[in-house]
Amino acid sequence: MARQSPLHGDLSGPPALLLMAGSAEVLLDDARRFAAAATVTGTDVTLDIYDGMPHTFHLAMLSGMPLTTTATFLRRLADWTPRR
Repeated sequence: MARQSPLHGDLSGPPALLLMAGSAEVLLDDARRFAAAATVTGTDVTLDIYDGMPHTFHLAMLSGMPLTTTATFLRRLADWTPRR
């Protein structure tokens, strides 16, 4: 077992997690498994999946022409953060 992997490490005790992935994300299955594994340990996990988006879609904000989905993600993050 690779203990350095987030999927196989000790997931008890982290703060609440907001995970995001695109539905076209190469790591979508890993995000789902990570969310499930952390949830089993009692961690408060929210997994948001953005339809049709690839890996790191939120970095489009750096291009100066952010996607509508990027703005949606940033609003979601801003709304989620103060509640934690």
